[in-house]
Amino acid sequence: MAWRLNKGDWSEAYVFLKLLAEGRIYSGDEDLNKVLSVYMDVLKIIRKNLGVKNEYAINTDYIVAFEGREDSVLIPISEVSGYAERLFEYIRMAKGSKAFEFPDIEDYLIKTMGIHNIKESCVDDEYDKKTDILLEVLNSNDSSREVIGFSVKSHLGNPPTLFNYSQASKMVYRVEGCDEETMHYINSMKNSVGGCDLDARIDYIKLSEKLDLRFMGSKIIDNRRYGEAKETGPFFTWNLEHYDVNMLSVFDAMLLSDYGYYEKPVTRKLSDVAEAWH
Repeated sequence: MAWRLNKGDWSEAYVFLKLLAEGRIYSGDEDLNKVLSVYMDVLKIIRKNLGVKNEYAINTDYIVAFEGREDSVLIPISEVSGYAERLFEYIRMAKGSKAFEFPDIEDYLIKTMGIHNIKESCVDDEYDKKTDILLEVLNSNDSSREVIGFSVKSHLGNPPTLFNYSQASKMVYRVEGCDEETMHYINSMKNSVGGCDLDARIDYIKLSEKLDLRFMGSKIIDNRRYGEAKETGPFFTWNLEHYDVNMLSVFDAMLLSDYGYYEKPVTRKLSDVAEAWH
């Protein structure tokens, strides 16, 4: 059956081919501009196909596909680069957000690269399950060699999301200084359709001299009257702290800044959010 993939999934195939062709990942600044002085050389890409690990080693003029196996083959980098450019144009020119078929790219990935399912998990259990591509790299700063997993986020289709809210990612606050009468008054604030008027409630708390919002973390409330809480599960917190130990506090600042509890930041850049927060 022919592959029918959306732009995001085809972008994962593009990144695979593009990295094989160029062999380098550059850092980017806050505006996504390439920083030429900071980069990682890609030594190989590691994938699985039908449960079998395949390694694609990058040399000066060619790729060693299935490195270390008897059936390893040499593929010219110029050939890989051509397919990467072709796939990029296919994705860029595709109209709408539905699934698309690119038979020549599919044929090349299956017959030459040995990839029968671009969405097959490329990693073992020791790596993050959100990893879309696994690379062995050489760091330009200290020449360290390591294996790193990356998640692919593409701007060729719908805008990518870095965070999706759910019942497991609640941000919980306690209203300090709130008695029962005040609690009922705040809870009585409704919008025009009878739902919770969160903006009005936050404005009331912000303007009150006796009330304050205290962030309690990523938790669910067990007993709302007494403000007891328990963890929803460790994964949301772990995922955030994987990037920075203070990331929950950053989310707290962004959320309350967006609702006007803190002064509105000049932009949505984290540096401006932090400045408004403090």
